[in-house]
Amino acid sequence: MTRRSKFTISFEKKYGYIKSRKLKDLQKAFRVKSKDINTVYERGIGAYYNNPSSVRSSVDNSVQWAMARVYKFLLNVIKYRKEDFDKIPRSAGSDYKYVKSSGEFNDYLPKEIN
Repeated sequence: MTRRSKFTISFEKKYGYIKSRKLKDLQKAFRVKSKDINTVYERGIGAYYNNPSSVRSSVDNSVQWAMARVYKFLLNVIKYRKEDFDKIPRSAGSDYKYVKSSGEFNDYLPKEIN
């Protein structure tokens, strides 16, 4: 079994009730722009192939890498919305502008498990 990323684990703890992990369903559940979530996913795929030295050996494929990046993106969007659009979380990293774009798209906050 492969080791799961901390973003995947955190996402599942907070939003495990969202059973579908398809991008379209996540986009609807979190009310983010489809363009932004698709771009983050494709950037994750690209990062897997273009910088293989940064990929942990426990990662099996590009989809696994990209989905962890999507979960990180969604967690950052929610964090940004909770802070009343005050500041972008540092963990947004290079996906800064997509977090800002989808964060300001609306102020919806999905219910958390804990």
